[in-house]
Amino acid sequence: GYLVVGISDVQGALHDEAGLDIPAVLEWRRANRTVVGFPGAAEALDNAALLRLPCDVLVPCAIPNAVNSSNA
Repeated sequence: GYLVVGISDVQGALHDEAGLDIPAVLEWRRANRTVVGFPGAAEALDNAALLRLPCDVLVPCAIPNAVNSSNA
């Protein structure tokens, strides 16, 4: 029941305040090996910019030390 407004991989990030279609993002990633270029997002960001956006729940997974003292 959550609205996912951002997602990233090692190559870049996606953001859409209206919410991302996660099954479509995952299908895009399977086909393209990255979330970068997904046509259904309002904006593409770098990973650091995604971490600075306001959110209720942040789930940092996959890349060690992505969250640090400068962006926490």
